[in-house]
Amino acid sequence: MPQLIKMSFFTIYILRISIQDVEKREAIVLKKKELDELLDQNIIKKKRIPILIRDNYWKKVFSQKINRTMEGLIKQLQKLLTEEAENNKQLKLRRDRKQQLMAKILTISDLVNSKGEENALSELEKCTAEINTLNAEMEGLLKIVEEYPEEIVRVNLELLKESLRVAYGEFIDNHEDLGRVNEEINRIRERLNVLRIEKEDREKKEQALYTFIHSMIGHEEIEKLDIHFLKDK
Repeated sequence: MPQLIKMSFFTIYILRISIQDVEKREAIVLKKKELDELLDQNIIKKKRIPILIRDNYWKKVFSQKINRTMEGLIKQLQKLLTEEAENNKQLKLRRDRKQQLMAKILTISDLVNSKGEENALSELEKCTAEINTLNAEMEGLLKIVEEYPEEIVRVNLELLKESLRVAYGEFIDNHEDLGRVNEEINRIRERLNVLRIEKEDREKKEQALYTFIHSMIGHEEIEKLDIHFLKDK
């Protein structure tokens, strides 16, 4: 029977812990929703927010505060930036190649028109066909590249929001710690004040005793007594 009572208390304790954990998670979710509601999205979007993972000050402040959500957003942002750079690189390569082909076409056209070298027409057709292929590829790449800035801004903004949540979470913790530190400082001040009063009281008593002894036996005799009784004090 006692064992059953112990188990029931243990079960109630576990249930209380579970309820507390759920309440904490709900509080965190509410905080996230609250932050989204408090922030004016239009104003935030107008701000020139740097790419956070490339910002030295952000890295300095948050390098030791990265949580799982931030880690996921950082990886997502890195992937987007890498893909954007690669697609822009491929787009530039095709543009450069098109310029080369256009210059080649002008040269071949001059040979055909001015010198009648009709055997160069096949090369002209090859250049034209390649340019058509490049145009189609560049059109596809442009559509892809145009999507990256908006998505990068969106993910970067989410990382900023999560950074704000982490920052204000730390503010709350710091305020609690500061409260504890201030209490300790006040306690020490009170103790120092008590000790200061005690010190002043003892010094006054000592001065009163010296004044009395000096009036009775004089300075020279006091020095003799001080050397004898207080030499190790």
